[in-house]
Amino acid sequence: MASQPTYHLVDTPEVFETFLIQLKKQKSFSLDTETTNKSPRWAELVGLSFAWDENQAWYLPVRSPPDQRHLDLQTTLSALRPVLENAEIQKIGQNLKYDIIVLRGAGINLAGTAFDTMVASYLLDAGQRNHNLDDLALDYLGTRPSKSAN
Repeated sequence: MASQPTYHLVDTPEVFETFLIQLKKQKSFSLDTETTNKSPRWAELVGLSFAWDENQAWYLPVRSPPDQRHLDLQTTLSALRPVLENAEIQKIGQNLKYDIIVLRGAGINLAGTAFDTMVASYLLDAGQRNHNLDDLALDYLGTRPSKSAN
């Protein structure tokens, strides 16, 4: 039986430092941005998600309601820049074009994009109407991604 995934909330500078040490050791990882708008040109970063292990994921909030902790956006991006802009480290994601535009708007030139599941889905079945993550998870894994309780 597979072990249950562990989700790490990285919402303090101390936890971020621990996370960053681990991130810098990776040769590849998945990346996703959470934003304020579906249009990448108008979107502002709310958080970033990372995973490099099938049973663990990390979420870095950089914007939150006043009563919740979050990381400072500019400090976080400055610390992540060497990893995100390193073409030798492979980045994997769903609809990376969106993330590239959002990150560029935040001053990060994402490099090393290696695999986009949305593009792969389209190439495998161009006639399919939807190539979103929920549909891909259902089609290929027989499950739907879990949704936040918020």
